[in-house]
Amino acid sequence: MTKGPELSLEQQISEMVGAFSDPIIVYPGGWQDSLPEKIRQDITTCRLIRLLKGDLEMATWPEVCAYFYTLTLCFPPQERVVRMYMYAMTQYKGDLFPEDLRREILESHEMDELNRFRRWIRAKQLEARRVRQRLNRPSDIKQAPTYERKDYEQRPSLFDFNFGREGGES
Repeated sequence: MTKGPELSLEQQISEMVGAFSDPIIVYPGGWQDSLPEKIRQDITTCRLIRLLKGDLEMATWPEVCAYFYTLTLCFPPQERVVRMYMYAMTQYKGDLFPEDLRREILESHEMDELNRFRRWIRAKQLEARRVRQRLNRPSDIKQAPTYERKDYEQRPSLFDFNFGREGGES
């Protein structure tokens, strides 16, 4: 596990808020509402633990399992996907995961693929966070107030540019 660079206070706050509000990235197929509440809670907990450890480059194991969960509800996965899913579940649940389904190791190319996948999920979360921040950020540009005609009529005559002349005399 690699620790990332030290985070500024603003980045730490952003990560803390993100632990609670970043989206859960799932397979697009309409099954996002079927995600069990327990995994949603575990995602938040594991995000906070990830922040404390300082390892922010990859998605947590419950997040990976949430994606695989929704993917398997859409269609039967390939064998290598099942191996990666069982490995992720073993990492997530540990001894609570049934022994006959546990996958303790993966081939190196599968582990590389799974780590790329975890980075991809994390990148999608950060992208969604940036979009949300951009949409919620108050604009720095303020529109000038509009004035009614009566506002002009009530202004002091300090700036009377007629200079006392009427009708265009020179």
